[in-house]
Amino acid sequence: MAQFAGIAEADVAAALNAPDTSLPTKRSDVTTYDAREILLSTGEWGTVILAAENAAVPQQVRGACIVLRDAIIQTTTIRISIPQIYNATANLLGGLVSAGILTNDTRNALMALADVYQSWAEMEGVGAVTTRDVGIARGNV
Repeated sequence: MAQFAGIAEADVAAALNAPDTSLPTKRSDVTTYDAREILLSTGEWGTVILAAENAAVPQQVRGACIVLRDAIIQTTTIRISIPQIYNATANLLGGLVSAGILTNDTRNALMALADVYQSWAEMEGVGAVTTRDVGIARGNV
């Protein structure tokens, strides 16, 4: 790779392993910590909790809030990389936007957690590139 000529091997390895915004994103599982952080920062976590615990809230909305609350509290990861779970999550969050529980911006931020930029190494399927790998490729090792 000519663009790495004259660059230290450790820096080349770091660049090849770093997320690259010029590459397509890939769907990744989401930690519930990250999802909860978004909901807390927007103030909408409290709305979800109150709606989940209020019997006067329409059953379908309350049920969606209970699912969201319990998923975030009782698990560590939402396996959103699975297409069916991605679609179900998008539908659940869309319903909560329609019901006025979440804003569309919050829904978009939550769904964006699933789309992460890949590194060159991930995109090429070579695994993590080490300093030694770069040295070997350059004929220095």
